[in-house]
Amino acid sequence: MPRRIGVLLAVVFAAVGLAVPAAQAQRNLLVGIQDDAMVLRGNPTFTFGMMKQLRVQIIRINLNWPDVAERRPAHPQDPADPAYDWRLYDRAIRYAGQNGMRVMLTFLFVPRWANGGKPRNVPPTNYNDLRNFAYAAATRYSGRYIPNTDAFDEVYLPLTRRAGLRNLDAYAHNPYYGKPSETPATRPGGTAVTLGNINTLISLVNKLWGKKRIWITEYGWQTRPPDRVFGVSFARQAAYVRQSFAIGRRNPRIDMIVWFMLRDDTNLSIGWQSGFLTATGRKKPAFSVFARLPH
Repeated sequence: MPRRIGVLLAVVFAAVGLAVPAAQAQRNLLVGIQDDAMVLRGNPTFTFGMMKQLRVQIIRINLNWPDVAERRPAHPQDPADPAYDWRLYDRAIRYAGQNGMRVMLTFLFVPRWANGGKPRNVPPTNYNDLRNFAYAAATRYSGRYIPNTDAFDEVYLPLTRRAGLRNLDAYAHNPYYGKPSETPATRPGGTAVTLGNINTLISLVNKLWGKKRIWITEYGWQTRPPDRVFGVSFARQAAYVRQSFAIGRRNPRIDMIVWFMLRDDTNLSIGWQSGFLTATGRKKPAFSVFARLPH
């Protein structure tokens, strides 16, 4: 997972009818991108123009709970409560709709009023606060809730099941590589799950919840330059785009792969460098490969 994003407990819901029941699952792999900086705060004409060139079908956005609700709402299930400020997300979702793109929102972080004044990566004291916020967000954007997690191991999923998660429509995973010598098909050691051994995750989901849909909600390969630790060459990034989406398309359980991100971060020390554009806006070879992916 990118260093700059620390997703806590995330509840995902889909706008524009994204949720796909297993019996009616689509056979075409949804192709998507996540880049919150560009989508939420960038120039929308440029950002969505690039997205159109890339033929993006779905955009994943982190819905930052503390940003939307800096103070406790008096009527938390009502999206019109004056404590809520949805404007940043309204704009992004409006532009996405105008460009024919679906949106998936992931809840990120917790406001201080909901966790006893603790840091934003500490879970809420009362999970009804999260449930109420989810209801308000779903009402505003007409979505459905889908559980999502960014971590996987053989202990975590059974604990989630025993903790009370009985039903879900889809299971989301972010199968990032562990070192640049790997490829999308590499089978990692230990309990890590990448695209190379995604069936390990699918088998455990089958055991715990049945044959649910699998969503790859965050994935990418950094380039060198500029990243000298985890980066691969521009040519390899392009090849891995083609290979990773081919793996997803061959697996009947995977409905989507969302690439992180559109443009490289400018901050090399804490940023992420897996964009299809360099930090200065130059297109990498992977740009044209992604744009030609089968839809």
